[in-house]
Amino acid sequence: MIPELLTDLDSRQQASRSWFPPHLKTRPVLCESVAQPESAEEVAALVAWAAANGKSLRAVGGGSGTSELAFVDIAIDTSRLTKLSWSEEDMTVTVGAGVTISAIEEQLTGHAYTLGQSLGSATLATVGGCIATDAHGLFTGRYGSFRESVLSQSTLGGIIVEATLKMHPQPEARAWTVFDFGDFDDACDALRLIHRSDARPSLARITSPQRMMLAFEGDEIVQTGHFQLAYAVCQQLGGTPGDPDDGERWLESRQRSDRWSANAQSETFADFMRLRAPWSSLAETCQRLRSVLEGRVTSLDIEIAHPTPHGATVELAFTLHGDEPRYRELRELIFPSRKV
Repeated sequence: MIPELLTDLDSRQQASRSWFPPHLKTRPVLCESVAQPESAEEVAALVAWAAANGKSLRAVGGGSGTSELAFVDIAIDTSRLTKLSWSEEDMTVTVGAGVTISAIEEQLTGHAYTLGQSLGSATLATVGGCIATDAHGLFTGRYGSFRESVLSQSTLGGIIVEATLKMHPQPEARAWTVFDFGDFDDACDALRLIHRSDARPSLARITSPQRMMLAFEGDEIVQTGHFQLAYAVCQQLGGTPGDPDDGERWLESRQRSDRWSANAQSETFADFMRLRAPWSSLAETCQRLRSVLEGRVTSLDIEIAHPTPHGATVELAFTLHGDEPRYRELRELIFPSRKV
């Protein structure tokens, strides 16, 4: 039997929520009805019924996504898929698609374990949404992206119902190193060479055109080995050591930040985007983005994050004063091949 289909306006608006800036402002209704299944069996019945009746489906989680959503007939609200169990012997946690990342961490932290997926949207982001979008936490160097945490998953008609994830012992220590470079290219070269070597920090980020933050996690001897190798690479590329405490201060500030508050203001749009680039075109990508955005936005923050031996991610946070057409025009300049 399929779950009840809710058609009241409040339920439909709640199932249409997202952090896509125009949605935050206008609260569009993007579904005809809402289902709230409580089991895999109910999801399976709903998928079969929708296929037989020509109805389109979309799973919705906590609404932390930043992409525009298309209209569907039925939104599947996963908030009642809340199974949560964990095995210390297997080092796994099995959860329903609607469980938030913060709920998992709260359960594991009390037993000195962690998923390692440090997300700014942890109180909203659900397991299903994080798998679907391959969410990236801050410490991908140690724990990988979210899909790399998945050992198995149950999916019905494209709807993620449940997943078994890796869990990890909480690290005993974290050591930071902070370096300031003469220019952006030197900072990028240092980050690239660190990730070609065996020195893979848990967190590695260029937080300004010249400043690099590196965090290493592990046991009490975390400042030996990989830490020393990365330190040496930064020095060889002309980096000047900064205050290591700046790393922890930056992390605390990042975890407290609210990128979206400006969207409460009239004709102001705040957005956050990621673009992946190989090392060979990373500097050119950043230069293009700055030339597109500077002069058009009221605030701009560009950081380099999630490096691998092959490339890194450019993260953009900006606010724009103007109407929705101006905002959409700017997004088209950033992503010229995407429709928004």
